[in-house]
Amino acid sequence: MFLKWKSLSLAGFLITLAMACFSGSSPNQQLPFYQSVYSIDDILQSDFAGLRPVFDHPSDTTYILNFWATWCRPCVEELPYFESLYDELQGKSVRILLVSLDFPDQASEKLPAFIRRHQVKNQVWYLNDPHPDHWINEINDAWSGSIPATLIWKGEQKAFREGAFTDLQELRSFIQPYI
Repeated sequence: MFLKWKSLSLAGFLITLAMACFSGSSPNQQLPFYQSVYSIDDILQSDFAGLRPVFDHPSDTTYILNFWATWCRPCVEELPYFESLYDELQGKSVRILLVSLDFPDQASEKLPAFIRRHQVKNQVWYLNDPHPDHWINEINDAWSGSIPATLIWKGEQKAFREGAFTDLQELRSFIQPYI
């Protein structure tokens, strides 16, 4: 019973923390993410159930979720485009979340170091879910599961793209209808 209560408390805390990241202050009122990451414990992390409330957050805010991993070369190559958006979209009602799909046995060591080394400004969430076959179709029915992949939505409007953006302009064109 104690473990069940503790698990529910942790889930509630993660949901509250996630919602705080997506509401209230604009990105320009927060420090760049890399300045607060020293270990894996400084990164929001959960299974897909913990990430789900982010999808159910109704508002006029545009949400951009990029699914990536430090070991994925195309993911790392397109990361600077998302980082450019961080600077460009300051003060606008847009939230970018970089959802890391790094392997559990490597995430503790590699993910925080990568974030600091590359000075990642956007919020990172470590999705530690061993059953991607259970949640991939919830993101998009056509998603094969390969990364990088990007989901964008505003209200009831949604768009999904599997594969890397080739340049910043291509990413801008993808998100522009939602901003």
